[in-house]
Amino acid sequence: MANFGDVVQEYYVQKFRQNAEVRQKRLRSLDGKAAAQQYVEEVRNRIRKSFALPTEKCPLDAKITGTIQRNGYRIEKVIYFSRPGFPVTANMYIPDNLQGPAPSVLFVCGHSFNGKASDAYQMAMQSFALQGYVVLGLDPFGQGERLQYGKDSGITVCSEHNHFNRRLLPLGDSTGNWRVWDAIRGVDYMLTRKEVDPDKIAVNGNSGGGTMTSLIFAVEDRVCMASPNCYITTWLRNVENELPVDAEQIPAGCAVDGGEMADLLIAAAPRPILIQGQKNDFFDLRGTREAYLEVKKVYELLGYGDRVGFFYGPQGHGYSIHLRENCYQFFNKFMGLPGFADGKEPSAVAEIPEAELYCTEDGSVLNMPGNKTVHDFIADKVAEVKTARKALGADELREKLAAMLGIKNTLPLAPYYRQLRPACLGEKKDKIFSRYLMETEENMRVPMFLYQRPEAYYHIPQDLGDVELYVPHQDAKEEILAMNLPEGKFIFGVDYRGVGEVRPDGCDQYSRDFFAPYLYDYHFASCGLLLGKPYVGGRVLDILNAIALLKQHGAQKITLRCSGIGRIVALFAAVIARVDYAPDKALGNAAEACLDRLAPIPQSMLPEGFLTLTDFDELAKLV
Repeated sequence: MANFGDVVQEYYVQKFRQNAEVRQKRLRSLDGKAAAQQYVEEVRNRIRKSFALPTEKCPLDAKITGTIQRNGYRIEKVIYFSRPGFPVTANMYIPDNLQGPAPSVLFVCGHSFNGKASDAYQMAMQSFALQGYVVLGLDPFGQGERLQYGKDSGITVCSEHNHFNRRLLPLGDSTGNWRVWDAIRGVDYMLTRKEVDPDKIAVNGNSGGGTMTSLIFAVEDRVCMASPNCYITTWLRNVENELPVDAEQIPAGCAVDGGEMADLLIAAAPRPILIQGQKNDFFDLRGTREAYLEVKKVYELLGYGDRVGFFYGPQGHGYSIHLRENCYQFFNKFMGLPGFADGKEPSAVAEIPEAELYCTEDGSVLNMPGNKTVHDFIADKVAEVKTARKALGADELREKLAAMLGIKNTLPLAPYYRQLRPACLGEKKDKIFSRYLMETEENMRVPMFLYQRPEAYYHIPQDLGDVELYVPHQDAKEEILAMNLPEGKFIFGVDYRGVGEVRPDGCDQYSRDFFAPYLYDYHFASCGLLLGKPYVGGRVLDILNAIALLKQHGAQKITLRCSGIGRIVALFAAVIARVDYAPDKALGNAAEACLDRLAPIPQSMLPEGFLTLTDFDELAKLV
């Protein structure tokens, strides 16, 4: 009975549309160069605040493990360290017969299993080298030689990035931070090379590499121009189209107060930028054009309208030859290189077997002596935040928890509710649930149920006395039916947003796995991150509304009975509402979940930085 399966999706569509209205009003107010410069500073500050990057740089300890000589250039196999013991594998393409420091390209890969060895990315890097560019192509962690779970784990590429994001966010960190930092250290390495002109370093990438190109361009001032491909659109279009995106594509808080994806590029104004897409890309080309026009407007107000380019190819998602050739021409124009005589990529450019490009002996950093994995760093961080955590009094902890969840540290007013038709379940259809639909905030509706009465109550009874409110793992009605319930009490249940009758019936219809690292539940958690309002905070608000409604109807003592994943949101609600908490079994700590490589707690169930404030055992003492 998923009657409200579109509620969460439409809630976020409306949020992002409201955000777009704020944005358009702000952009319309830009009436000159000074206003445009002020706007650039605003978005630059907002974006840079969303990245918690290391404050110190470790020695690069770079080494070249091999060289391949090709016709017109050579490829050096490079390993450098972005963090102590954390190796980055990269190929550096160096043209023959350089007469001095040359323009260069930091090439960041999209979500290819083989990373820098992917065919289209090799084509681009080889072609840049043949035109006189020095190119450094990186393996992202989780790809190529930098798989952190191992090649046979079944967890690779997007799944690796999203598994790590689940574990990093409660620690106040993110996959995006790690990806950006690897690239910043790549720039550091490039600047150690005499072949590289320090004033002419560009960044280029496709898909996930287009994401990283945009993020690097926003935060790294040493990059002089950029071309993100098959990524730039608008967050509004992604949300409207029910498109989950990768963990690093969600810079927390960047959509607050009218922020949009175009700001990632505007933050680097007035450095040259080429925005590219594809005609049949899942990244909506309408949004790509909209982003281009916004960037173009700001650049024109600054007096640099000629530094913004826009092009789209005739194909689907991918770094096709059309995009590559257009990128060469754009970069050559601003770098002062002649490029290919006919502007075409040479037919002689051919894929090199992956193993020949290995920087490590066997194609895996996991077997390098002294190697540290992201798992190791997470373990260190878990211990660090626990030690650094301040002891807080009960009231202060309640207040800070509520603030972290993006809600008030008080019960809301009892919500308006609708009286719905009852549900009859069980083998004989003799298990009756009265159903009430609460409007817990603007554009959000969640159902509350009343079970085990001889007949349905179309209204909520008055003078309830002692009641139990069940907070489910996935579906309140089905789970209540399977429980041994106490007699003589009113038993209510609530399907907080995203579960039960509010389980989304759109978005990734090929799979309905709540716990998957990439599907609908993750998608809505990502929306909350962008908007700076945790999705889990909304879930807690739903439960607080149910508590307020029960109190309005005479509930004297309310006990939150809960199971599974519902134990988390029930605990948060019990702490804030000061009601009893009765989980079906003890809830393990979030710190333990962060150490678990399978990342058992979905991203949607913990606010960013949760472990820097507290953990479940500390909160349980308050209830």
